[in-house]
Amino acid sequence: MQTSSGLSGRAYLISVGVAVLLPLSSLLMLNLWETLGRPPQTTTTSGIEERPSCITPPEVGFTTTRRISFGDTGSTIRAYPSSGGIIKLPFDIVVAKYLGADRLSITLRKDDRFDEDALSRQLRLLGGKWWQSEYDWGMKLVGIRKSTNAEWQEMIVGWPSDGSGVLVLRFDGRDHEFEISRLRMCLSMDERCDILREWHAEFYSDPTTVSEFEGLLQS
Repeated sequence: MQTSSGLSGRAYLISVGVAVLLPLSSLLMLNLWETLGRPPQTTTTSGIEERPSCITPPEVGFTTTRRISFGDTGSTIRAYPSSGGIIKLPFDIVVAKYLGADRLSITLRKDDRFDEDALSRQLRLLGGKWWQSEYDWGMKLVGIRKSTNAEWQEMIVGWPSDGSGVLVLRFDGRDHEFEISRLRMCLSMDERCDILREWHAEFYSDPTTVSEFEGLLQS
């Protein structure tokens, strides 16, 4: 039989655990919320900006307009194809140069669906991954929803400047030995290709034979 002191001790430990875990979980969700984009602000007749109430559907807290965002662990560029979903790709100096994108400013998506589809194709040719929505990606990032095996598959692409072909590195995001952050230090696409060769990426002299590029390139 447990004594009252034993019970009080256990209750104390439980209360301490709750006190520690709740703030941590709140901070994690707040950080994700800040990274993906806050809910849009609205202005009342009094001129005071307000945010949607706590009963607003969670999808509202995820951006559907931001093109480029910058976070503590890296940057991301997005495209929104007219067929639906979202294409996301890690954004670095090489990607910015290759796309002719502003690498220092937070930018928004375009209203022209043809321009948006063109960028979607470009991102896919660089290894961009399709997701159902930003919200779906976020829920899987924090483990609320389980990612499929296919969603764990990553692809990094390099296009040599001599036009000889394309390098494609495929790997499982859960288990690999590549120091991916090295790619952020590359200043040119050829430097990126050098690292991909070091990692034994597969080379295709004919890019149209890359299965992931089906429908993106003319043969």
